[in-house]
Amino acid sequence: MKVSFFGFWQMMARTGSLDLELPCPSTVSSLLKLLSSRLPALGDPAVAHMLGLSLNGKRVPAEEWDRTPVEDGDQLEIFNAVVGG
Repeated sequence: MKVSFFGFWQMMARTGSLDLELPCPSTVSSLLKLLSSRLPALGDPAVAHMLGLSLNGKRVPAEEWDRTPVEDGDQLEIFNAVVGG
């Protein structure tokens, strides 16, 4: 699985992307837990609220992370969540 980082998260990860092998079965939430061992800010509530995700080009709202499966070959993009006008 390829994980790409953008904006603030790219700076925190010090890379634009990572290739990961996933334990099966996996969800977006379990993937974030795995990534937080490499990137502790993902689990820090002070900054985790700024997290936006898309899986294979489709945005995944935070309330769906626990039930959204991820598989080898998927692409996850992590970016800054932006609100306002």
